[in-house]
Amino acid sequence: MDESSWNKAKWTNNFIDIEGSKKPIYNTKVKMIWDVSYLYFFAELKEPHVWATLKQKDTITFYNNDFDANGNNDIVLG
Repeated sequence: MDESSWNKAKWTNNFIDIEGSKKPIYNTKVKMIWDVSYLYFFAELKEPHVWATLKQKDTITFYNNDFDANGNNDIVLG
């Protein structure tokens, strides 16, 4: 968060609930930057109780109170 690259990145709008337009109690937003090899996420979560109990790959996550970032390895940024 103290690296100069993050100062240049803009915040997303605050997230909404995955089940619709319902606004969560606590704000969550993200900044994203990339280089030739990687995409980087910086998330700010005001939620004091982030947790997940899932142990199996590709399990539905929105039943838990969690933060989840998914990607596709075939994405090309340029």
